[in-house]
Amino acid sequence: MNNYKLNNFSEINTKNIKGAKEKFGTPIYIYDEKLIIDKCRAVLSMPNAFGLSIRYAMKANSNKTILKIIDNQNILLDASSLNEVRRAIRAGINCNRIMLTTQDIPEHRERKQLESLILKGLRYNVCSLRQLFLIGDFAEKHKLKLSIRINPGVGSGESSTRNTGDNYACFGIHLSDIEEALKYSESKGIKFNQVHAHIGSGADPEIWRQNIDRELSFIEKYFPHVEIVSFGGGLKEARMPYETKADINALGLYAKKMIEEFKVRNNRNLKMEIEPGTYIIANSGYIVTTVIDKKQTGVDGYNYT
Repeated sequence: MNNYKLNNFSEINTKNIKGAKEKFGTPIYIYDEKLIIDKCRAVLSMPNAFGLSIRYAMKANSNKTILKIIDNQNILLDASSLNEVRRAIRAGINCNRIMLTTQDIPEHRERKQLESLILKGLRYNVCSLRQLFLIGDFAEKHKLKLSIRINPGVGSGESSTRNTGDNYACFGIHLSDIEEALKYSESKGIKFNQVHAHIGSGADPEIWRQNIDRELSFIEKYFPHVEIVSFGGGLKEARMPYETKADINALGLYAKKMIEEFKVRNNRNLKMEIEPGTYIIANSGYIVTTVIDKKQTGVDGYNYT
């Protein structure tokens, strides 16, 4: 599959679609760079209390050129595998701009590579007790500050398979295991300076707001050293005419209010982080194909191309 980038999709017309087809063949993806940049700037402008950082969720689209465009907008990356980390590095992105949030348990050669990348600046988001136990000695030796992903027990998504926060999803350390994780971390002198909770892709905005409240309550109860609160991604984008996209300004205002109230109660400034993927990239890509056959299934059926 080839990729053909145009600076402004309003330039697309029969002539330049044909030009792309003649140069690259079909099928071909055409990306709207201007739309990607506009979406990056939109999330960067979200209201916040004490600072905001954005991480692009690479799993939404890890095309090399797209990663470069997003990196140039001063947006960080969230990788869901070591392969994605490698892909980002090959795109010229520095390790210290990437966080690894993965279900994988890297072993043997990959374990050594993970540790090497962490020493170069890769952020590690601990997502299970086993991940924590395996990184413990290394983190203790190098005095690492880690992120921890919590499974809040409540999630939301466009479908059951995209819900990553309820009891049917095993993403993150469940609330019932927090005390064990903290006991082990204290024995190793490990500090968590970020708490992360991602409840699903295309989340219901009301449940996304509830996640803000819930996550701040975790931090208040269990994490006295946390400096960054990541509310995850899952910001809904409208891909069909009947869909309504998330109001990121309203969500930002709500998060700002809750973080300011947290400050009043605890005298601590928390920096906010979110990790949109679909919200940034979903409507920027178009596929150009060639019709090679036509079929039909009768007067009561359908036409196919």
